Amino acid sequence: ALRPPCIGPPYKAASSSPENINVQTMLGKTYLQLGHYDEAQQRLAFAASKSGENAELLTLLGVSRFKEGDTDAALLELEKAAAVDPTNVGVRGTLAKAYLNLGDTERAIKELEGLSEQTGQNRQAEVMLLLAYIRGGEYDKSLGLANKLSEQVPESPLPPALAGLSYEGKQDFESAQKSYETALEIAPGNSMAKLGLARLAIHAGNIDSARDRYQSVLESDKNNPQALVGLAKILGDEGKLDEAIKKVEQARENNPTALEPRLFLAEYYLRNNLPSQALALATEAATIAPHDARALAVLGRAQLGEGMAEEAEKTLKTLVDKAPHWVDGHFYLAQTYVFGGDLASAEDSLIKALQNDPNHAASKLTLGTIYARTGRSGRALEIARNLQRSKDSQVGGFKLEGDVLMIDDKPNDATRAYQKAFDLSPSSNLVLKIVGSQRAGGELQNAFATLEQWLENYPGDTTARLYLASAYHSDGNAKRAIAEYETIIEQYPNNGGALNNLAWLYHEELNENEKALTLAKKAHQSEPNDAAIMDTYGWLLVETGSVEQGLGLLYKAAASGNSSIRYHLASALARSGQKDKALAELDAILQDEAFPEKKQAEALRQELR
Repeated sequence: ALRPPCIGPPYKAASSSPENINVQTMLGKTYLQLGHYDEAQQRLAFAASKSGENAELLTLLGVSRFKEGDTDAALLELEKAAAVDPTNVGVRGTLAKAYLNLGDTERAIKELEGLSEQTGQNRQAEVMLLLAYIRGGEYDKSLGLANKLSEQVPESPLPPALAGLSYEGKQDFESAQKSYETALEIAPGNSMAKLGLARLAIHAGNIDSARDRYQSVLESDKNNPQALVGLAKILGDEGKLDEAIKKVEQARENNPTALEPRLFLAEYYLRNNLPSQALALATEAATIAPHDARALAVLGRAQLGEGMAEEAEKTLKTLVDKAPHWVDGHFYLAQTYVFGGDLASAEDSLIKALQNDPNHAASKLTLGTIYARTGRSGRALEIARNLQRSKDSQVGGFKLEGDVLMIDDKPNDATRAYQKAFDLSPSSNLVLKIVGSQRAGGELQNAFATLEQWLENYPGDTTARLYLASAYHSDGNAKRAIAEYETIIEQYPNNGGALNNLAWLYHEELNENEKALTLAKKAHQSEPNDAAIMDTYGWLLVETGSVEQGLGLLYKAAASGNSSIRYHLASALARSGQKDKALAELDAILQDEAFPEKKQAEALRQELR
């Protein structure tokens, strides 16, 4: 095999002395420095196998395995090295750094505190311990250590910059500002201080100052991940999403072990209901730092978004074990339990979340919803009224009150609660809540008027217009429903749901099957895996004479288990002369208590028998 030409003498020596441990160790170190990690592992593993328990070799082997991304094997080697030579400061420092990089703050702190006791003043170990305290949220400890370091090395910008991070964690922004400015007085180019001041500027609403700080960092370090992600957040808030994503992708591509870009992108995809993309980024983040709470949180949420409930529960249980005081961890785990219908476990997780932060509004809202769904409306309303007393959670409090009143079958009272929430913060979601309660309370004209007024102000709200079209359809006003669906398609020509429903209306109400077929085909091309759309397209193919082609689609759609779709399949089978198969489908679906076509299904079975 070809070897890197720059290796030189160590490779020549290794070639002539393949069994020489010292030579193989030297070559392993050289490969490690050059970034040829696979070769480094081979040489170092050979040397370690021949030399017994050698802490230095085990450490080097662990480092090479880290570089290759095999974190479990790397930790095993480093822990072996520390066990072989527990007094070796370099070995234990490397192990502590590994724990820190992997997000295992608890073990990093334990190792570094032990190292500090052993060595007394070891500045590198103290800095790592300080960072571990910050990551673990132990800001008083980190601040004490930062002040101690400032006394020892007053000419260094690092202690005041780290003090700034500590104050920032304590939400003491004035002291954080002073500390960062002190660091810049000592070293005007200090990136840590510039990044901290940028975050403080954003907190104060001074976006231009934050932008300048981030740009200043990038002038000297063009691929700094924190600066790029910070700029991306600013661009995202300004609606410049394409630019924002480019910045984060730049940070990701040029920083293969940086968490921030991957977490940012995963969060972005989760917010935009793209769980597959989020899962890919979250997996990258969790591979880089498998013990990091933020990485575990985004991974669990992405897994849940993909319907991987068991995997999400496992991930989030690991998270709360590692960060038992982090309120969001318990909240995310509760969401997983809600998804799986385990409301009792969800309630337990939410109570733990609120023990850590009694004012966590999202946990209160979810707990209130669980109380309402399990017959404890009084307790749910108590939470809702409590939320309404805080300006930051008023909207959620009124919304929860409306949800509770809807469950208690008090739609008119629910409308009033939803309206209060809407008056505070208008949104499409609240409009649909109001319309739903109005319809449940028999106020059909008011419901239509509410939707029409909203769409007059926000004509591009597809969700609201789909709701309006569906409401017209269900109320028997096919003409108005068709008009609304056509408006959606003018705005969004590939909206599969609108194309599908419009196709069905053309077939069902206007008997224009050829036009309906064209729309259904386009809907299927837009969303090829949607069972309802496959059903419509398949049925219209059958209706227009393409029975075999339609049957193929209906078989795929019927795999969803939907009784209406299976009725269409049975009808298509009957038309194609497959009487026995049609009867088998009908016998199966007629076990269903109720579905819209049940009478037709019974009549068809009677006819076939």
